[in-house]
Amino acid sequence: MPVSGHGGPAESGKSLWSLCEAAALTREGQTVVYVSQENPLPEEARRLDRVRPEWSRFRFFHDQGFDLLLPDHVAALMEAAGGCRARRARHAERVLEWR
Repeated sequence: MPVSGHGGPAESGKSLWSLCEAAALTREGQTVVYVSQENPLPEEARRLDRVRPEWSRFRFFHDQGFDLLLPDHVAALMEAAGGCRARRARHAERVLEWR
């Protein structure tokens, strides 16, 4: 199952919603790559403690400077994450999908 990036107004809960969905997917047996470049690490740690992903299936990257619109950055993320591939979603967001 794909995990995708989402857009919307500032402070509308996009990051928290995405993190909750990612954690739920890990508990359902999916492996998820989560890239956080917005919130401070202590805030992400607090949120992760509350949503409790299945850690063996959760790949977390914080503030690594990835730009998912740049093919080289996507390739580097896929290599670091191991075992996933990228594709374009119907609504043009970048999707990283585990094989």
